[in-house]
Amino acid sequence: MPFVTYIVRQGSGRRLADADHQEFVKALKELEWSGLCQVYVAQMEKMTLAQQMEIMARSTIIVGVHGNGLTHQLFMPPSPRSTVVEIFAPKSYVHDYAILARNLGHKHYAVWNDTLQTFPDGEWYNLPYPSTRRPSQI
Repeated sequence: MPFVTYIVRQGSGRRLADADHQEFVKALKELEWSGLCQVYVAQMEKMTLAQQMEIMARSTIIVGVHGNGLTHQLFMPPSPRSTVVEIFAPKSYVHDYAILARNLGHKHYAVWNDTLQTFPDGEWYNLPYPSTRRPSQI
């Protein structure tokens, strides 16, 4: 059964709007209650490094807003299902975690609101890097 880890960034500069975050957690929990996956909502800054590594080692899918928390995919084992879902501010895209995912054998999906995108090996999406005046909520 897939183990989905949602890396929460609600206490950081880039985060989901609070209502969207609550709805997303609710939707993930509904998937879990349906028996489709196990879900862990991780606040990495409140966990020890050992706890963070343990959760990532169990993860099949990680989801999070673009940011350093997605570096934890280093500890997620590669598998045919291993996937990173990276949430971006609309009209922005940065390759860092997509490159890391590809090199680790994970699939990578970029999400902008209701748009989902992935790219075949060797292809990239050329959207401007977010300005230094990033939105605080996505």
